[in-house]
Amino acid sequence: MFFHYLSHIGLNILIRLVIFNLAFIMLAGCSHKISKVEVRLFNDNYFDVLDDHNRKANIYDNFGTKYLIQGVYFSSELIEAISVNHKDRFHMPLFDLNQSETSSLFLISIYSPQGTDLSDKKNWALELNKSGQVYNTYKIKHLTDKEFIRKFYPYANLWSQEYLIEFHTSTVSLDNHNMVKDESVSLTLNNLDLEIKLNWE
Repeated sequence: MFFHYLSHIGLNILIRLVIFNLAFIMLAGCSHKISKVEVRLFNDNYFDVLDDHNRKANIYDNFGTKYLIQGVYFSSELIEAISVNHKDRFHMPLFDLNQSETSSLFLISIYSPQGTDLSDKKNWALELNKSGQVYNTYKIKHLTDKEFIRKFYPYANLWSQEYLIEFHTSTVSLDNHNMVKDESVSLTLNNLDLEIKLNWE
């Protein structure tokens, strides 16, 4: 009888342990799933905005690649998306985005099998057309930290070169989140043998 009683107690304890472990696993699983959903939604929101602002131009010569170009225009919408995410997701400062309230900024990623330097103003000339107003005075900075760039611009790769381009445009305010929606922006890249236009409308 005594051993039967011990056996009964042991069985009850075992059942309670099994129930406790199952409950813990279920709670942990639910928590993990919720966390994944939150991260997915957080990321998708930014990359949807980024993808909407990204432009591409692929130039071929006799079936061979001459230039592969991608670029983004830092509109107030994209700057706001980066500002919301830069601390938690990108773990980075806002670098040049808030330096001026009168600038139009672009990030250009360019690849050429022959190699090219977009910052060489003897071979490349850049021009901005913003709602009919033309600007051709700009600053250009070669960005070399791929790890830093790919945190917020994953289209960059090991073979491309990235440049931050700033036009002084006195009519543009980066902090103005009520910008006209149908504002047209066109960035033209010229060298000796071609002209490439990236358009945002």
